[in-house]
Amino acid sequence: MEALTSRVLDERQPASLKWLSYSQKIPNSKAKSMLEEFVTKYKSDSSVNLHVLYLIAGKLAGSEKAETPSHHIRLVDSTSLETVQKSMDIITSKHVYSVQISGSTNPRLDLWNADFQNIRNLALHDNSGGGEFFRNRYGMVSYPNAEIDPITRKGNPGPSNIG
Repeated sequence: MEALTSRVLDERQPASLKWLSYSQKIPNSKAKSMLEEFVTKYKSDSSVNLHVLYLIAGKLAGSEKAETPSHHIRLVDSTSLETVQKSMDIITSKHVYSVQISGSTNPRLDLWNADFQNIRNLALHDNSGGGEFFRNRYGMVSYPNAEIDPITRKGNPGPSNIG
């Protein structure tokens, strides 16, 4: 939790689920819990003005009647969360995706830039040539046989046992 607090409150940088998982080498599920804990702890603190982005997934109201029902995944500001929740018949997932200090003119761009730079740095300096990042090491779905070409630094799916 110390790294998350330092990044958001001291460095005033966005912290995403992906960044937290890779920088702390923890599973995504643990990173989700830490982000939720952080938001719960600081949302009532008047000296901290957080911008929280949620990932919400589910079926839109009335989509079952459509020819091909669809599953929607959206990134939503905390101010729009309740409205989006009401627009869905079924919510399959909802969690904090990122936190940052409010005040930016374009918080989503700030998040993208910070996330891109941090993940790039983590992937290039993880002592596996980006392998842990490429294999989705800390995600719920991973592919341990994935390989990184040491010369091109591009991914290769590795050996396959699919016949």
